[in-house]
Formats: sequence, structure tokens, C-alpha cells
Amino acid sequence: MGQRIKYKDYLHGSKSSNHSKADELGIPEEGSVRDKFIYALYEVEFDMEVDMETGETWILGVNGVKLEKPVK
Repeated sequence: MGQRIKYKDYLHGSKSSNHSKADELGIPEEGSVRDKFIYALYEVEFDMEVDMETGETWILGVNGVKLEKPVK
């Protein structure tokens, strides 16, 4: 196992794809439910670690919450 480096990365959802998903789920076009739903996964922060010899990566935390067990 090589040197491991920790870093942060982000997942960005898009409002346009969430509008499509809302349509698919039957969420009404007007209203607070849809207004909030379209921001789902808008910006999710991951605490990551990479093995500099193998390139393997692990997710250590999500939005500042440490995972009990890292996930590949």
C-alpha cells in the first residue's frame, strides 16, 4: 500500500435533470415541494482518499459526516 493523500471533491446535480426526475415522480410543477426538490444533489461534498501507487480511492465522509467505514 502506497502513500495516501486526502482531498475533497464534489458531486453536482443539475436543476434541469431534477425537473425531469420531478416530472417522472409526479411532483407538481408548482409548489414548495418541487422548489426544494430541484436542488437535490445540487452540491454534495465528499472527503476522499487516494492511494498514490494504485490509484484506488475511498470515500471517507459525505457533507462533513464521517463514514463509519470508508467506501470504494
